[in-house]
Amino acid sequence: MSQERSSSDVDRLARQLKELLREEADIDFTQQVNEARLHLDNSKEESAFVLGTLLVKQSDQASLKEGITILEQLSMCAVHRLTPECADLLGFPQKAKHPDPAADAQIVQYYYLIALAQYKMEDLGASISLCNKILRFRPSHSQTLALHRLATKRADEQKAKETMVGFGLAAVGVLAVGLLVYAAPPIVPTSPLTPFRRAGHDNLNVTSQIGLNNSQI
Repeated sequence: MSQERSSSDVDRLARQLKELLREEADIDFTQQVNEARLHLDNSKEESAFVLGTLLVKQSDQASLKEGITILEQLSMCAVHRLTPECADLLGFPQKAKHPDPAADAQIVQYYYLIALAQYKMEDLGASISLCNKILRFRPSHSQTLALHRLATKRADEQKAKETMVGFGLAAVGVLAVGLLVYAAPPIVPTSPLTPFRRAGHDNLNVTSQIGLNNSQI
């Protein structure tokens, strides 16, 4: 029962996230992005995070790619401050000299936004993989659970569509071959005796007649 309730909660979160993305798609964040660029301070992670977050809210490929680049840089900075547990679960061998639990929460948020951008770019495999990495460390992270559900569902839909297209193309190919065979003119076998048949001679008579002629020669 608890698993069903958990699945139901994830479905609800996924619907909410899908609706949020639909609403954001109708908003132009260009002005906010430009303002964030003006206030960008390379020495302050917070200003880069604001810019990266706004870029991920955009819909065009260029903005999404730039947002991913910024967030990846921020995540690499956070790696050096992760707690040992988080570092192990995310697959980082190096251990921070001064672990900071706040860095764990930061890298989870960075990874989530990267996975969200990958989802919007239709890079579903990468998005699902990164979601799985987050969920190893934070199994109940609601945003990631919702995104993972959306990405998995879309990947399944695309796979089913590709399968149907493959069957359709195969059926068209078989039909085309069948039509070609049906439309092709019949092949009439020919032999050296054909002219004799057309002249009304019987094959055996012609053969025996040729034999007699040869013996006479």
